[in-house]
Amino acid sequence: MLILCTTASILYGQQQLQGHVYGKDSLALASVSIQNKSTGYGTISSPSGYFELTAHNGDTLLLSAVGYVSMLRIVTKDHLRGQMRLYLKQQVFELNTFQIEQRNHKKDSLATREEYDRIFNYRLPKVGEVIAIMPVGIAVNINQLYKLLSFKKNRDKFRFKDRLIQHEREAYVDHRYTPEVVERWTGLRGDSLAEFIRLYRPSYQFLANAPEYDLLYFIKTAYKQYSDSLQRLAH
Repeated sequence: MLILCTTASILYGQQQLQGHVYGKDSLALASVSIQNKSTGYGTISSPSGYFELTAHNGDTLLLSAVGYVSMLRIVTKDHLRGQMRLYLKQQVFELNTFQIEQRNHKKDSLATREEYDRIFNYRLPKVGEVIAIMPVGIAVNINQLYKLLSFKKNRDKFRFKDRLIQHEREAYVDHRYTPEVVERWTGLRGDSLAEFIRLYRPSYQFLANAPEYDLLYFIKTAYKQYSDSLQRLAH
């Protein structure tokens, strides 16, 4: 009985999520990785773009495929009742700069904020929003009280909010600290350039308040440290 109760509590709320993944011109995408970030399990889309994955309301899916922009999506009750339809944006490349179209970081950030507006602005209700003292007694807002007491749902939403903010900050760092900028001031290329960017990556907190001069100073200082370390290894 104890084993059955434990198993039932683990599986409670989990359902088999079904869906299709599409790309350019709404064509089905095969071999797309769909990972449930909340459970750690994942699957791959079939040649028709179809996939099945165990999930429950509020889980976060991460979709990724070669040549396409990765995407995060929250599972809702509507998705579990029907079939999920997901569309990935294609990445376009060229030989000299690796990207034909320059990504507009501000536009992308605003689009993400708009798409996940309810998550970014999610907060717990204040006491005055739950309980109101009136001349005839105390009034309780049932909806706000339910929201306040939904501990697991609140925890999941705050975790996803933190992940979105972290993703947004990493995108900002990538927007300013680009391989083109580093190559221009260091002359590094290929594997050396990739290694330098990996080893000397500025933080979001620094770049959020740093003008271009400070970024240039950071790159030059880091390049001197990088060159000195290579010379020590050579000897």
